[in-house]
Amino acid sequence: MVATMSWASLSLDALYTWEALWDETDDPYQYEVIDGELYIMAPPIPLHQEVLLRAVRAFDDVASATNAGRVYFSPIGVKLSERDAVEPDLIFIARDRISIIKEKYIDGPPDIVLEILSPSTRAKDRTEKADLYARSGVLEYWQIDPRHRSVVVLALVDGAYVPVQSPDGIARSDVLPGVAIPIAGLFEDLT
Repeated sequence: MVATMSWASLSLDALYTWEALWDETDDPYQYEVIDGELYIMAPPIPLHQEVLLRAVRAFDDVASATNAGRVYFSPIGVKLSERDAVEPDLIFIARDRISIIKEKYIDGPPDIVLEILSPSTRAKDRTEKADLYARSGVLEYWQIDPRHRSVVVLALVDGAYVPVQSPDGIARSDVLPGVAIPIAGLFEDLT
């Protein structure tokens, strides 16, 4: 069953589509649909936003300087299928794939997705979203955890994610060469 969504009368048993998800715009919360199941997320906290800002700068500086593609940050809707619509914290779309950028959303998998883990989203970001991004073809998935001051970069290999090692303490992107984020520096001076 596919339901038309009204935020005043959400049915937790209904299956949702990306269209119903983004019809409502006057709401402070973020919504995602994964395999037809609705997830409601509270607005991010200041620490989340500060880490996101630092990551956006690192990715956008490289993408802009090399004309490699476009970087977007939340809130932005990404439609991965009729029953999968997410709002990642940061996405990168390579220049040769910018046709997936539509007027109101991104229609297909970005080349890179970055999520900043929070206590309320940690489990979902590490499992359900990782599975969704892998089966959708997202080439690189970054998981930044401010609580544990860690960065995990996952590369898509044969349909599954494999961790990319950072032996020198610098998280690097193979999909967007030049992105190199010192992990300790990402969290420096943050409370």
